[in-house]
Amino acid sequence: MANWFSRRLTAPGAHVQLNRAQWTIVEEVDRHNLPVDEEDFNRGYGPLYSCVQLLCHSNKEKESQEETSAFMLIYLQTPILGTEGETLATRSQQATQYTPSELAALQTFTERCVQCTPRLLDWRSSRQEKDSPVPEGFIVWVVWEIVPGTRLGDAFGGDIF
Repeated sequence: MANWFSRRLTAPGAHVQLNRAQWTIVEEVDRHNLPVDEEDFNRGYGPLYSCVQLLCHSNKEKESQEETSAFMLIYLQTPILGTEGETLATRSQQATQYTPSELAALQTFTERCVQCTPRLLDWRSSRQEKDSPVPEGFIVWVVWEIVPGTRLGDAFGGDIF
């Protein structure tokens, strides 16, 4: 499985500044690629991305604050299969924006104070740097609280994460 993520984003001890707080990576939990070739992409499949799930904790701003342990999911747009070796300029033409369904759902549930789902703790949406897999492509971070129980899964099954 291809590793599209820079160690500076996912290595234990790495710090990530999101909208509300700075988070420190503890360890990688899982990784998933959603590869699509040009034919599938032209049929409407996509966007193409790779995600990594991480265990993290918030950095305390004051001594009186407690660290919050959480899960972080990073979505990174990846090139269409077969274009990985193309120039940065060519791959940058694939750049798009994307809002993961988990982010939209967690935002709604958290805003409405739903008690039976994890709370969204933080998030950020940005564009990749010019030397990244898809220059100006999306990169999205989603951080949610750890809750007891078993993840029920999604339309693709429960084993993705």
